Amino acid sequence: MILSLSKRKFSYRFVAAAFVALFCANHNLSAQRANRAAPTPRSNVSDTTFSNGLSVVVMEDHSAPLVAVAVVYDVGSVDEPRELNGITQVAMQALSAGSRGYQRGEFERVVQKAGGQHDAYSYQDATVLVTRAPKGALHDILMMESDRMESPRVTRESVESAKGAAERLRQTAFEVQTYAPMIKELFAQTYEAHPYGMSPFGTSATIAQLALEDVIQWMRSYFHPANAVLAIVGDIDGPATLDEVALVFADIPVSVKPPKDSAPEPSRRAERRVTVTGLAQVEVVMMGWIGPERNASDAEAVAGLMAILVGERSSRLFQSLVTGSNLCLFTGGGVGAFSGPGLLYAFAFTNVGKSTDEVERVMRDEIRRIAKGGISEAEVIVVKNQMEAEFYRACAGAKDKAIALAESRLCEGVATVWMRRLERIQRLTREDIAQAARQYLVENAGAVVRFSPDTTRKAQ
Repeated sequence: MILSLSKRKFSYRFVAAAFVALFCANHNLSAQRANRAAPTPRSNVSDTTFSNGLSVVVMEDHSAPLVAVAVVYDVGSVDEPRELNGITQVAMQALSAGSRGYQRGEFERVVQKAGGQHDAYSYQDATVLVTRAPKGALHDILMMESDRMESPRVTRESVESAKGAAERLRQTAFEVQTYAPMIKELFAQTYEAHPYGMSPFGTSATIAQLALEDVIQWMRSYFHPANAVLAIVGDIDGPATLDEVALVFADIPVSVKPPKDSAPEPSRRAERRVTVTGLAQVEVVMMGWIGPERNASDAEAVAGLMAILVGERSSRLFQSLVTGSNLCLFTGGGVGAFSGPGLLYAFAFTNVGKSTDEVERVMRDEIRRIAKGGISEAEVIVVKNQMEAEFYRACAGAKDKAIALAESRLCEGVATVWMRRLERIQRLTREDIAQAARQYLVENAGAVVRFSPDTTRKAQ
């Protein structure tokens, strides 16, 4: 799961921050994370399932004396009823309240004392708890994760505290950032029926009305071994580590994995449009389309398509809207790759005095050219080189490999599926990319969200 923004540096950092906040409470975007780990021999990876349903993936990586432990639960906002939207964020926050054997905050204190870092976030498809530390801390990390998986401390006080933390996170995502409401609106307009159209952070109203019993039942249903993957990567002995994991996790009681029941996204027959207003003075045009699932056979073709359209400075939109015409200040976009239908998006920040209608026309013209096969071999070579470089570079560390393994195991059923991405990138052709454009960037079948300055309001 990584939504890739254009990597150009610009002064509108709050825009990038809004995109980050939307996809994941972590500092990384969530859409293609499991597809971005550096290749490793598959023989180094073991994949085991305990009798209680817990999947355990272990990989030796002796490049540094570190270890990363990722616990990924198969629950996100996609599983939430609308009236409980945001409950996964609250449950994730409640896990920090301690457990039967550990007090509130003790997990973080133990990890920090060892020189490590802990992070937790929830997004559309999953909830991720990940720790990176010197390898000597592995035993303590496993003991604490096991204890809070089996016996989290969930009280009225801890749930109220968790609700407050979830509300602050929601406000940071959608109220502090000037352009964040249009990003939220893009999801709501692009997805007509699928729950991806809901905010992964919930709403102020739904978070406030959550009861202790709601959170307890949610955690019992989703935060247990049969609904989780544990991945360990680092300077370890694989078989010995698996034995240690078995000692502390295998006896956690069995629970039933809940079924997945998301509404299918219907074929789009008409474009959906909306205008969002705010205090910022720069107008924005943002377009979105339904894309393939993250494990689809054409996922790399779609990534290549969006790289050509909205990637680096050599991308079509940057060249036509910024360099060539001065219509825009900058452009960007990317792919949101989820377990269900993905999101393709492109945006352009209009230059002062320029027409948003003209900007949208140019964006559509470039999409038509690509769909008609107007892609040069030189463009394909450049994009494939960029994708390969990102493949090797972006997730080379133990932490990101652990998340990649866990999410691949969870979403695709095979922990090492991301290792085959390089082969698919190398096989990409110009026609593959053109076909992806024809299939997904369908004329008048997506969503358009515009941002316009609100002239009736004054900045505080």
